[in-house]
Amino acid sequence: MKESTKGYLAAILSSFIIGLSFLFVKIALTHENPMAILAHRFSIALLFILPFAIIKRKEIKLKRADIGTILLMALLYPVLLFGFQIWGLNYISSAEAGIIQAIQPILTLVAAVIILNEKILGKQKLFTLLSVSGVLFIFAMQGINGEGSVLGYLIFSLSTAVFSIYAVLVRKYKERFSVFQITFFCITVGAILFNVLSISQYIINPETGNYFESFLSIEYLISIFYLGVLSSLATSALSNYSYSKIEASKLGVFGNLVSVVAIFAGVIILKDSLNWVKIVGAAIILIGIIGVNRRKKTIITNL
Repeated sequence: MKESTKGYLAAILSSFIIGLSFLFVKIALTHENPMAILAHRFSIALLFILPFAIIKRKEIKLKRADIGTILLMALLYPVLLFGFQIWGLNYISSAEAGIIQAIQPILTLVAAVIILNEKILGKQKLFTLLSVSGVLFIFAMQGINGEGSVLGYLIFSLSTAVFSIYAVLVRKYKERFSVFQITFFCITVGAILFNVLSISQYIINPETGNYFESFLSIEYLISIFYLGVLSSLATSALSNYSYSKIEASKLGVFGNLVSVVAIFAGVIILKDSLNWVKIVGAAIILIGIIGVNRRKKTIITNL
């Protein structure tokens, strides 16, 4: 199997996991505060990756000159990405989060041009806009259900911008860091920082409960294991791998696949209605994704 094919498969799987994660975040938020959820999910992710880190301890060694770069990447993902994401989900629904995710392909494409100087094909621009228009079509036809707020939309939008920059940096430093190195240090930094902030929160406000109280809920345990093992650890590894194999400008459009999964997860799991708007919008999104990544010789243009 070609390396690019593996990269695409990793991107597709990652999109499905992330698309479902919005539902689990909303469930977790009914049991625990945002900072505790982040602390719990990354603690679990770290526990799962530690055995592999012990086995691959030689691989995770960093040169002194690389420490600043890897810390910057860890600040973007997971600290700012998940910080903005879970904060925003306090104010908007999971479906609205999936819709806002539509701006990620455009932001990633722009970042790829500015940071990596990637050349963008004319058809990539066209199909990227087509994919985005599919999400916006659903948004325009169904409207906002009144649950969300402008603040929530702005905060969640920042999470998509942060990931776009992070994804481009993974591509930029693909020869400098291994996929495992990036994944391990990002998970470790997230676990340390979120736990420090969460524990500090409980110390300052004891009436909010304690660190382990929410683990008494089976519903919360299922949600936090999904978020920790799959949505934090697995997607980190899958995303890092895919961006190390394929141009960022091509992969950014897979952010809209997340929107499709998020919307249809609501239909299947939450029994939301399935109407022609969602079907047409999803079809437009998928055509856009296929079009961006379809191999065909065309004239290269500048963005």
